[in-house]
Amino acid sequence: MKTITVAVISDFQNDYYHAVMKAVILKHAPKNIHIQFVDVHINHQYNITATAWAIKNTYKYFPADTIFLAVIDPGVGTKRKPLLIKANNQYFIGPDNGIFSAIIQESYQWKAFEIKTENIRQYQESQSNTFHGRDIFAPATTKIIHLITKKQQPNEETIGPEITKVVTINVMTVKVGEKGKIVYIDTFGNIVTNVIPKENIKKYLVKISQEKALRLNHYENFQQAKNNETFLITGSCNTLEIVKTEQPASKWYPDLKINTEIIISPIK
Repeated sequence: MKTITVAVISDFQNDYYHAVMKAVILKHAPKNIHIQFVDVHINHQYNITATAWAIKNTYKYFPADTIFLAVIDPGVGTKRKPLLIKANNQYFIGPDNGIFSAIIQESYQWKAFEIKTENIRQYQESQSNTFHGRDIFAPATTKIIHLITKKQQPNEETIGPEITKVVTINVMTVKVGEKGKIVYIDTFGNIVTNVIPKENIKKYLVKISQEKALRLNHYENFQQAKNNETFLITGSCNTLEIVKTEQPASKWYPDLKINTEIIISPIK
């Protein structure tokens, strides 16, 4: 039996909405297919930058034919397009609001389609202006599962018109000394930047504004820091993170929010 992975990305947290979307998919999926659901929780509701960063650092670890069903959608019910992107032998379904920026910016080849409801109507259970995850994106995911099993590619007939311009935001990494920004704050309160560290630098100046800057040590691991010390570490995304010893740095620096611009420079 063939397995297809569906990564469900949302800011729903502990609500039942995840289950409803999965139920729609399971009800209409081919019976000879095993669907492996993977939940990806975004702990910043309505936040496009945090979602785009999470997708940027997630999709490469998934196998071919994975379908990413993403519902971080503050513009639900508006004129923003429902979107399908095919790139890297994977599928990305969700709102055209910038959450798939990294897919567009990092892929050599991609195709995008506007999802038309008439092409997914047979898989819809209901319709609303507030839950497109259930009413558009889950049925579109089901449609892609059927196409994969038939070894067919999405096109204008099966999905909707091809589009060449997709909404993007900047979640690319920058070098030390260039203008960067806060892109994520994880559940530990670590403040994640998009700044790539420079080799063999032990101390950095983190400039937050004209009036405020932090002089921080850069350590290879958490145990090197002193008690109650704020410091920099190279995180799992290979960018600099502002952290505090066994405490949430985000609580100590509440002005460092997602999208806050910073410049991190080495101190020699």
